[in-house]
Amino acid sequence: MAEFVRTHGVITMGLYADDCGLHAYQNEAGEVGIMIGVEHPQISKTVEFPGGEVIFAAVQILTPDELAYVVEARAEGRQILHGKLKAAGIHHMLTPGRASLLASPMPRPDTTPESTRRDSKKPWWKVWSTGRR
Repeated sequence: MAEFVRTHGVITMGLYADDCGLHAYQNEAGEVGIMIGVEHPQISKTVEFPGGEVIFAAVQILTPDELAYVVEARAEGRQILHGKLKAAGIHHMLTPGRASLLASPMPRPDTTPESTRRDSKKPWWKVWSTGRR
């Protein structure tokens, strides 16, 4: 997986909502889409240690139509969606109920809705720690 992230930038995949407890994000087939390797502009994606390179692979949950788009458009769609996530400032923090980036124009930084600002986002690991399943 690390080699794929190094070579292609990001990975997209579908997980079953029943297996990961993310029912709020599932599509009609019960799958949850994720993108692994979304870059943050202020955090290096790699760190070199004496034992070798470590790749930080942030995970972002996709909306059902974003998952359908990357399944259909494959590598090109994955790169386009990755660019949209970065342009919208969506990196390693989850915004429950965020709108699809494919459904509407990208918000400009000065017009970002209150519900998508950083203080309303949660780190991905807190989704699982809320006790909601």
